[in-house]
Amino acid sequence: MQCYLSDGNAFYDNKSNFKINLESSLTRKENDSLSTTEVSAKEETNAEKKVKLVYLQDNFMLWNQKLGILPTEIKQKFGILDQSSLQLGLDEQFCATATPQVVNLGNDLLNVTVPDHDVTNDRLAAHFAPKALYEYLDEQYDLQETSGDDESCISGDSSQDEQDVDEDLEEDDSSSDNSVEIEAQFGHDPDVLSEDEYETIMQERAVADRDTTINWELIDRKDQELRRQAQCQDAMYDISDDIALVELVRRHRLPLSTVKDFSDWAHNAVQKKRDYFQKKPTTYGEIVSRLHRQLGLEATNEFQPHLINWLPDEKPITIYVRPFLACVFELLENPRNVGTGGQNISLPHPTDPYRSKPDVQPDHVSELHHGKWWSRTWEKLCKPEKKEILVPIILYMDGVTTDNNGKLKVTPLNMTLGIFNTMTRRQASAHTVKYYHPDEIAEAAYHQKTTMGVHNVQNLHRGISRAMKDFKELCDSGEPVAWQLPYAGRMWDVRLRFSIAFVIGDSVQHDPLCGKYVKYHGIQRMCRHCTCRSEDIDVPAAARDATLYKPWMLDPNHPEHDAEFFRSLSHYPIDNAFHELCFGSNNYNIHLASPAELLHTVQKGPTSRIPEHAMHLIRNGTDMRLDECQAAEAKVKVQSTIAGLDILGKKMGILLGRQSDRNKPRTKFKNSLFSMAKKAGHEHTGVCLNLLLAMLSDRGRQLLLEERRLSPEFVENQIYATELCLEVEEWLKLESYTREEMKPKKIQAAFDHFITRYSEICDRDGSGTKTLKTHLPLHMHQYIAMWGPPTGWDSGPSESHHKMQVKLPAKNTQRRQVSFTAQVCKRYHESIVIQKGEYHNQIYQGDSSNKHHHRKRHNGNLFLKGAGFEVGCNLHGRPAMRWISKNNVGKQAFPETVLRFICNILLPIASFREGQER
Repeated sequence: MQCYLSDGNAFYDNKSNFKINLESSLTRKENDSLSTTEVSAKEETNAEKKVKLVYLQDNFMLWNQKLGILPTEIKQKFGILDQSSLQLGLDEQFCATATPQVVNLGNDLLNVTVPDHDVTNDRLAAHFAPKALYEYLDEQYDLQETSGDDESCISGDSSQDEQDVDEDLEEDDSSSDNSVEIEAQFGHDPDVLSEDEYETIMQERAVADRDTTINWELIDRKDQELRRQAQCQDAMYDISDDIALVELVRRHRLPLSTVKDFSDWAHNAVQKKRDYFQKKPTTYGEIVSRLHRQLGLEATNEFQPHLINWLPDEKPITIYVRPFLACVFELLENPRNVGTGGQNISLPHPTDPYRSKPDVQPDHVSELHHGKWWSRTWEKLCKPEKKEILVPIILYMDGVTTDNNGKLKVTPLNMTLGIFNTMTRRQASAHTVKYYHPDEIAEAAYHQKTTMGVHNVQNLHRGISRAMKDFKELCDSGEPVAWQLPYAGRMWDVRLRFSIAFVIGDSVQHDPLCGKYVKYHGIQRMCRHCTCRSEDIDVPAAARDATLYKPWMLDPNHPEHDAEFFRSLSHYPIDNAFHELCFGSNNYNIHLASPAELLHTVQKGPTSRIPEHAMHLIRNGTDMRLDECQAAEAKVKVQSTIAGLDILGKKMGILLGRQSDRNKPRTKFKNSLFSMAKKAGHEHTGVCLNLLLAMLSDRGRQLLLEERRLSPEFVENQIYATELCLEVEEWLKLESYTREEMKPKKIQAAFDHFITRYSEICDRDGSGTKTLKTHLPLHMHQYIAMWGPPTGWDSGPSESHHKMQVKLPAKNTQRRQVSFTAQVCKRYHESIVIQKGEYHNQIYQGDSSNKHHHRKRHNGNLFLKGAGFEVGCNLHGRPAMRWISKNNVGKQAFPETVLRFICNILLPIASFREGQER
């Protein structure tokens, strides 16, 4: 008999760790060690028959697959007491046919089957139910030897096994008991029965038990399930590490794309250092500390804690500020900002950084130094003979909420350098955080007195004053900072002089910086720049006659400036932190150096009001008059006109959709065009464009003129106002202007016309057009004259930097108000260190993940990898193009003439230059 021991519930043909070769014969005698074991089997003479053991449980039998638990006596017999759940399996080659016999081994029931090679049936002819196991056959059965060479890894020797079995198995008296039981059941004495009669009785009994107990369908399902589990265990072991990686991504709520990034990182780490994962695992803090040491960063570059008194209780709190020069050096040392050979540095003279004016004035104005502020401040602060140059400081401040409930708010003070060109200043690397202002509402909870608006504004300026203290000391000392600046392809020894150019932000943040009231209803003056009264806020002539604020006009220490004086100017009597700082030639200080920009002034101002006014015209046309002309005589088909114009505008937007052209506005919207919900500031341009085309179409005119019966003059005025807003917005987006366009009088006249016509046409509910956003464009000529094109102070790119400077560091904090600001500062500084380490890793060791300008060789041919495709010569030497991404396979490729030009002309030149560099 040949059997196998398995370590699971499934049958593992020849894969188990234990194998038993039983070559002994079971004789009919007593066995003391197996006193509870009763053996009953039928004698067979065929030497080729072998024994199989199959587990029999309750009312069904798992044929050939399910394994039985070995009884304690058998474990002791074969010396496997340390294995608590070993099971006895079967040889798979005898699974087809067999004649079953029964063996009762204590409490564990095992079915012994003797395969017969002459029988070809798939199922057995006879089976025994559990109750039949208590009947024993009065015959002796000998197990024939099947393999004389097999050895048992447990018993150690097959002959020893046979001897042990002969010694332990003795003749028992179960036959007499069996005879009594048979006589009681069938009414015959077994001693007087012939052999044929006895065999017939036993076969009838076996058939009866089989028909009532065996469920072969359930057995087959169990058999398939066990096989599937065995295969699944092997497969799960192979992908166990991948499952753990996916679980980590899910647990930490990471993007799904990080799975591939982690896999690539592990692959690259093993390729570079094969013993990487054999080292002791490092923590996040250890990696950052090691980067600090290797990059030579000083501890003074981090955020430093400082104490200020917080109103209204004058309670000291801790704020965190970075040194000014640490921020400057971080920006200047970043090669992404400076560019190769200083190509991203923008100074007045194209080749000489020491000169404040070029030899020939350029025809177009595009940079900060093209404004008059730069040249006047340079002449005021810098001395060319001492190699001093002006470095304008551009600040940006805006509050950011990091949670959905608005409880974790922080206000960063960002800074960048004006010597970077406009395109570079739009990048996140060109900005750094100097100071995080705490949340005012959270701090007010720790004070007993009621916090007023003046307290919040004064606390803001106290924090800014402490944050800019080192900048003020540097400017007051008169000592420039020595630096080696790359410019015009070479290095220059320069001495840096600093001055604040302007502060970027929206009106909600600009007004507190100027000390002005934040509210706009019920106040005497809305503008932070001039003394224009609120009732004349949309009148261009009143803005021209108003006086611009200067620091001395809002000095709270002046004897004539009492509370009533500041109330008349709609300002708080505070100590403004910016009045102590250097603004160069700008005598108006922060009160003019807070320019209105495109996003919040135009896109969220007049442009966003166009759909609102169009709906107001359709609904309330009977109440609107212009030059004694009424817009509509009656309210007819109001809702149908609005719905029809909305549907028509959406159809126009679908026709205008160009996904690949990023310079065009978005024109596809799901919600109504007349609703401002779920639309960003830059998306209102596409809404106005859709409405304009709808009103100009034949169907649109039919809706407005014939169905709604509006006056043609009002419809034409609405079209003109929409076109005017789109033209003004497009003009402000231009990156350069001609010298003729830069004349302040022309700009002033153009914006006076825009505000006048807009105020006359676009009437709306509430305060109408008497808003701050209507007034601020009247100061546009002053902004452009001082600092160049409006793209230089656009807050759109700066707002997008909040993701990396505030929101991402805030995610890695404990999100507790007590320690939130301090932890955000720490996380942001660590991100700076990691970015520096990543850049040095790319420079000195190379980075396989950097896909920009990647070049490789294949079969001697140089391939230039671009955005999603490769161009080069294939194995046959023909020009070819291959898409890298599988999603692009099958798309149109470049024309053959283009590919031939690249492979025959451009690639050989690039290959030759690369060989020379090597």
